[in-house]
Amino acid sequence: MLTLKAGRFTFEKTNANSASTFKLTNHMHAGIAKKLSLIYVVLVSAISLFALVYTSVVELPSMKRTAGGVPYLSSPVLNPDTGEAVDLGVLVRHFQGD
Repeated sequence: MLTLKAGRFTFEKTNANSASTFKLTNHMHAGIAKKLSLIYVVLVSAISLFALVYTSVVELPSMKRTAGGVPYLSSPVLNPDTGEAVDLGVLVRHFQGD
């Protein structure tokens, strides 16, 4: 095995199984990769935590309900008598007697 070092670079030549292999490594890249990975993980974690806290603390418009208790974003329901789709607000008002 032959090893040459020049600054932060290392050049290695090995004879494994009668085949010569060469490896040039830069030890600085390993440190930068670890730092960038750590920054990425911390950034993604912070954004995820912020989004979770924001959606649980701030009342989003899509989560609001009408005075009758019907969510603004609700799908129509099936009228069992006629078989057609009826708005959920109309159904609630019908059963409330309005």
